[in-house]
Amino acid sequence: MKRSALKYGILSVTAGIITFVLLLMPFHAFLTVWLGSNFGHYTAIRLWKEGLLMIASLGALYLLLFDKKTRLNTLYHELTWLIVAYFAVQLIWGGWAWHHHSVTAKALGYGLIVNLRFLLFFLCAWVIGSRTKRLAEQWSKVLLWPAVIVIAFALVQEAFLPPRFLEHFGYSMYTILPFQYVNNNPSLLRVQSTLRGANPLGAYLIVPISGLVVLMSVGKRN
Repeated sequence: MKRSALKYGILSVTAGIITFVLLLMPFHAFLTVWLGSNFGHYTAIRLWKEGLLMIASLGALYLLLFDKKTRLNTLYHELTWLIVAYFAVQLIWGGWAWHHHSVTAKALGYGLIVNLRFLLFFLCAWVIGSRTKRLAEQWSKVLLWPAVIVIAFALVQEAFLPPRFLEHFGYSMYTILPFQYVNNNPSLLRVQSTLRGANPLGAYLIVPISGLVVLMSVGKRN
């Protein structure tokens, strides 16, 4: 009975972490620059999502070790082992490069974080999604409501705000540039909203647009 309660608690906490990260990621750049400009430790603040990912990973690992259904749903799938193989290649290759002084320890750590975090997050979400319907039931709200805010701010930024507006929140050449132009033409401002820049904004918008297409397709089918 105690173990069942513990499993449910870990499942709920891990699902909450995944949802929280998904909700805040569209605002990650804005929030980290703002908080860093007020409290310092900009680099450390930027790692908030990796810290939460480590906690979620421990929760997912516990479920894999002590919950049979979780193992059956995920651990024995070919995709899981492809991801594990990719992790192994990254660690071995990176370790070899560091051992032969081809990269510094800092560069190795940063490279591993960038290359592995999205797959680790995917595995955590997969483990949780295999044992609860919470993510499946909430994904559209978690995806689309932050997108509404991002798009609304982008439109306001384009129509009303001065180019240097984001400097009030700590944007600068040392963090994230507060504005970008097309071909350095001041009359052609590239809107970035709460993302790191115009290109990340465009890449991000692919996700909610794809989700909206899925919802529209499901609605027509039903």
